[in-house]
Amino acid sequence: MTKTDPDHAPATIALAGFQREAVDAIVVVVKATAAAIAKSPENRSAIALEMGTCLLQSPTGSGKTLMVGRALQELRAQLDRPTVWFWFTPYDGLAAQTRDALRKACPQVRPRDLYADREAELSRDGDVFIHTWASVAVENASSRVLRRHNERAMSVDDMIAELRARDWYIGVVVDEAHLHFRESAERAARFYLDVLRPDFTVLATATPHERHLEAFERHAGMAEISRVVIDRQSVVDAGLNKHGVMLGYLHMEDRDLTLVDPEQAILMAGWGQHSAIKDELAKNGVAISPLMLVQVEDQATGGEDPVERVRQTLLDLRIAPEKIAVHTSGQPDPDFHTLAYDDEKEVLIFKVAVATGFDAPRAWTLVSLRPGRGVEFGLQIVGRIMRVHPLLRRLHGKNRLLDRGYVFLPDPAMQAGINEAALELRAVKKGIELVTDRLDVFLIAANDARPGADAGHVVRFPDLGGSSQPDLPGLGAARPSEAAAALVAATFVRAFEEAAATLFGDALPIHPAPNGTTGRERAGPSRTAGGLALDTLYALDRTLGLPTALAREVMPRLDEMDDLVERAAETFV
Repeated sequence: MTKTDPDHAPATIALAGFQREAVDAIVVVVKATAAAIAKSPENRSAIALEMGTCLLQSPTGSGKTLMVGRALQELRAQLDRPTVWFWFTPYDGLAAQTRDALRKACPQVRPRDLYADREAELSRDGDVFIHTWASVAVENASSRVLRRHNERAMSVDDMIAELRARDWYIGVVVDEAHLHFRESAERAARFYLDVLRPDFTVLATATPHERHLEAFERHAGMAEISRVVIDRQSVVDAGLNKHGVMLGYLHMEDRDLTLVDPEQAILMAGWGQHSAIKDELAKNGVAISPLMLVQVEDQATGGEDPVERVRQTLLDLRIAPEKIAVHTSGQPDPDFHTLAYDDEKEVLIFKVAVATGFDAPRAWTLVSLRPGRGVEFGLQIVGRIMRVHPLLRRLHGKNRLLDRGYVFLPDPAMQAGINEAALELRAVKKGIELVTDRLDVFLIAANDARPGADAGHVVRFPDLGGSSQPDLPGLGAARPSEAAAALVAATFVRAFEEAAATLFGDALPIHPAPNGTTGRERAGPSRTAGGLALDTLYALDRTLGLPTALAREVMPRLDEMDDLVERAAETFV
């Protein structure tokens, strides 16, 4: 088995430029707040609410845990008194993942466990308690073991009060902050103000829901939040995020449903794309086995188990059972978070369990069979396939197939009406656009289907009545009963392959190539995706005296503005 052991990862990870700037910004906010408290200790609470909160807004996969952890590590011994931090995550699995990440990337930060260790006198500067917000922020304090005092351990409330009495600073980190402050904003604010009463607060999120944060700010009485905003392009340029997403959804006419099972077809398409990626990795000598994510619906009362239904379909496609993993609330996998490193598993079936915080940089392909998708699906679920594996950094930006994530959806209209389906697709696209600004949508439909206004690129599959038996990557020749589904799936894979060569063509270089030609100087017919013309390339006629590149106007950098103003004034004078 090929397996990368995370326990042997390097203890020190070099920060990208944008990560270094974010760490510095968080440190500046905390140190400025500490200095103000030291100068006016009688106004400690007011100062904390006035200036002690920092929001890190950074795309999925950009290393939010690393950035916040490094900031906490650098703050050790830099303040005028010791600090203990309480780090809250939305889910237990994410709490465990955060502990592991901090141990590896921030060795001077000591993670602690509130369940086993609630003694204030054992605390050291920079200690971090990592738990879910739900484990402490409850209406009735006595209903949670962490909030109760017993003969073996003091309550969290008492421990925090004792640390404050010893003149320690209290810091709070709220990870995935957009998930914490929904309808419970008032309750969370009460625990925040009455028990935690932190001097410093760091909120981290991929995209803040402003109204939720505003509700929390209002209930907590915060005056202003310092924002550290990282643009997605910086994350892409650093090789941490893929360049874009291709979204394909299947539209079937009623007559087609008698010939093909759309769920089988969409799973075939996903596995075909997965297999193409696997072949491309092998061709480039990259020792990674890709992971395909399959999202299923919740089980209806008394109905069939969707997990077993999908697993059987995958087995029917001749996918080996040992390659398939399952993780749901009903079938939890105790080694769930090691799937990121276990190359024996190539398919993960889930419901919503991987929506937040599941770090699997070997995931490229997502098949969602779950109805009722919306903005949260586009943002959270699709975000799982946007990370770039460290072993792929040398190819980042150079391989069109590997530089994108791939999403496959069945026709939303099959579970809802046409109008509802259009709204759902629009919401999914809106959510994905929060993850990437390079999204291309493909409707795979029958030759005579009439697409809606939001169809995107329309790619037609031929008449299914006389289906041949196409070969698909990873499947070989389809069985007769699978021929129609395989034909639809092959249309998906071909459309993505052909579109990648045209939609994502090389950028026009600013300077001519060494041989005097530009990178785009070639003649050829228009490229198509399933019969759809995408662009046409023409030869450059040098007899016209045209330049090989054009000048463009760009905004000046902020550090050049003063000099620019002076030169403008001199020119006008």
